[in-house]
Amino acid sequence: MGEPALEINHHQMTIDCYNQDSPYWGTRFLSLDTGELCQRFLSHLPKKAHILDIGCGPGRDTKYFLDHGYKVTAFDAAEELVSLARRHTGQPILHMTFEDMAFRDEFDGIWSMASLLHISHQDIITVFKNNLIPALKPQGVLYLCLQYGEGERISKNRYFADY
Repeated sequence: MGEPALEINHHQMTIDCYNQDSPYWGTRFLSLDTGELCQRFLSHLPKKAHILDIGCGPGRDTKYFLDHGYKVTAFDAAEELVSLARRHTGQPILHMTFEDMAFRDEFDGIWSMASLLHISHQDIITVFKNNLIPALKPQGVLYLCLQYGEGERISKNRYFADY
């Protein structure tokens, strides 16, 4: 019969999952060591660069960048994760979605650690064209962490697009 059709409001379902289980996700995400990946990203940026951490979760990587002397603007769509990130980093964290982004030529780097994988194949090009690329300064660096595979799926009440 094939795979079941994806829910139309997969975006809100994913946000709700992160909000409802924020203590679990906060602990899980904060326990992951991404330091080596962060350092590789930072090696392509000027000192004290301005970084946009999109879908920052509980703020693990935001804090890493701040602790290493970088300016960071961070956001997440899940309000409860934003709250955790504010506590973890001591910084203002924006509550918004990728589509809400209206930055222009502001960032030396954009960091996307496993966040854009929640954007559908249908919407990803629009998000890049209208929101991500315009936010980067000329010669800006974009880091993406996606899931390898093909297709789109729902797993544990979260939507994923594999690339």
